Amino acid sequence: AWETLTFDFSSPAAMTAAMDFANTYDKASIYFNFNVTGATAGEKTYHWDDVRFVGKNKIALPITFELTNTDYTMTDFGGNASSIVPDPKNAMNKVAKVIKTGSAEVWAGTTTSTPAGLASAIPFATSALKMNVKVLSPDAGTIILLKAEDAAAGSNSVETTATTTKANEWETLEFDFSKPAAGTAAYNAANTYNMVSIFFNFGTDGATAGEKTYHLDELAFGPSTASAKYGTLAGLTYYPNPVSNKLTIS
Repeated sequence: AWETLTFDFSSPAAMTAAMDFANTYDKASIYFNFNVTGATAGEKTYHWDDVRFVGKNKIALPITFELTNTDYTMTDFGGNASSIVPDPKNAMNKVAKVIKTGSAEVWAGTTTSTPAGLASAIPFATSALKMNVKVLSPDAGTIILLKAEDAAAGSNSVETTATTTKANEWETLEFDFSKPAAGTAAYNAANTYNMVSIFFNFGTDGATAGEKTYHLDELAFGPSTASAKYGTLAGLTYYPNPVSNKLTIS
């Protein structure tokens, strides 16, 4: 009869090496009736199917907080506190809530992954340096800084800002890394950028602003649909949607 076996590599077989996360594991082999020779057991026939990884995948762009097999662990610093919650405007949707506490620093932020970064590097190129994020801010006129960096070398980074125009409404902000924030490094094509952090109300501490709650969703590579016009036909305007990989028609 068919049965499904689970192999837990956190408990290695006796006399074998432990898991080393510095290694790359890209080949799997299976040993039926291990440690018993064919001469002892006699010829036997086995079947197998559906070998798969059952842990959670590393977070990757676009970040929508909807995939059940993705580890949406986020990393706060400087006095932020984040969690994954139902969308306050639509409980069917999941989003990230970020509280900038009353004791937060001016540079309080949230990395949208673990410190190990994203599953793959952001595909920046000299002619493609935009990202977009859907945000819900309690105030219009709030400065938000987005930082892309190398998870293994944080000094290799590029930062830019955008400003909210709405209060208590979702809006999609575009971040253009070809225009780095004042006093920060320019994009360097030689660098790897595989980690993204967001800084709400950047430059203002929690003691000054008071505790404020922000939400974010649909963090994606590419321009926002508002500036990424694809074409027009019969009076309709088509935009590529970087989150769904479909076209938006308006």
